[in-house]
Amino acid sequence: MIRKFLIVAMMVVIMPLYAFAGVKSGDFPANAQWYFHADLTQLQKSEPGKIIYAFLEDEAFAEVKEDTGFDIGQSIDSLTAYANVEEGVVVVIDGRLAQEDRDKLMAIIALQSEGSESGFAPKSYKGTNYYRISEHDEKAGKNKGNGSLDTLDEEVFFCFDVKDKILLTSSAARMEQLIADKGRIKAGKQDKGTLFVMTADRSLIQAGMQPGEFGEEMDFDSNLVQNAKQVAMLVADKGGKLSIEAMLIATDPAMAESLGGIARGLIGLAVLDDSMEPEVAKIIRSTKVDVKDATLSVTLSFEPEDFERLVQQGI
Repeated sequence: MIRKFLIVAMMVVIMPLYAFAGVKSGDFPANAQWYFHADLTQLQKSEPGKIIYAFLEDEAFAEVKEDTGFDIGQSIDSLTAYANVEEGVVVVIDGRLAQEDRDKLMAIIALQSEGSESGFAPKSYKGTNYYRISEHDEKAGKNKGNGSLDTLDEEVFFCFDVKDKILLTSSAARMEQLIADKGRIKAGKQDKGTLFVMTADRSLIQAGMQPGEFGEEMDFDSNLVQNAKQVAMLVADKGGKLSIEAMLIATDPAMAESLGGIARGLIGLAVLDDSMEPEVAKIIRSTKVDVKDATLSVTLSFEPEDFERLVQQGI
């Protein structure tokens, strides 16, 4: 249940209102491997964001509500997650969980934990309750993993008792620190190697990663990622349009220029395809590719109605 809930909230990557309410570089530890932030409140209020939210509601949130009775959109304002080697996976969900919803989720988690070696274990830190679910004995001393969400399949700690927060971690120590900090992520000292975060006045979704922080155990299939120091993505409402921006900081300027040339070439080939849907061709033609030093930037901008047609057509 916990893993399914996280995947639903993050699936778009694998894809007060007018004030910036997102995250910035200083909100994460400098050695974070990846980060993700989704502002569900903004998605529901922003005109272009409403289309993304409606898609999520139809394709994912409705299933969660049917299975559990838990209405994600009514309970959750935003989700912020990151991972590093020292802390494992950290997820902070902002929202107000009704007692009825909390009871349902606790019952589902407890039932799904039956049959595991350690099962569902209540714990406490300075008077605040939290819980552990694991397939392993608590004394086994498990590794936190490589920053993948898969670590939450093996062991997860969660807490509903911090005001207006739902906390999930892959280590007890990090959970207890979050409880002590009232659910606030404290990034600590920053430096020039800090994870880059793209921002906007009305950001909807922010995500990024530092491939080099994953170590040799993580093998990326994408040549783009393999040749990047950092990758960042932003989905935002800019002037009533849906803007999708991606930024890649390459290992050197020559690599960035090469990748930029490939991107422009692919755009040129795509617009020659007569079978392409008009809406898709329009968006591709408007795609901007820019290279400056070792940084490659790609920007797409959609009119809300064009994006809605793409969603309706399943493109």
